[in-house]
Amino acid sequence: MTDDHGQKPGKASLLHEHPDDAAARRDPEAALMMRNGITRTTSSHYHVDGYRYTSLADAIAQVNRGARDRERRR
Repeated sequence: MTDDHGQKPGKASLLHEHPDDAAARRDPEAALMMRNGITRTTSSHYHVDGYRYTSLADAIAQVNRGARDRERRR
């Protein structure tokens, strides 16, 4: 009797291992995330005037506020 991949029951084959399983063995944090349905994404951060923004619109608004403040100080 063989499984869907032609392997005998109880015989693990790294060739047919799911990539997520291999990653979980190498990285305990990945295993924890996988068990809990957590996914990792990347995000952009924009730094303006010593502050960090995750929204480009907010960063642009800060730039505009800073320009207005500089104009008023003249």
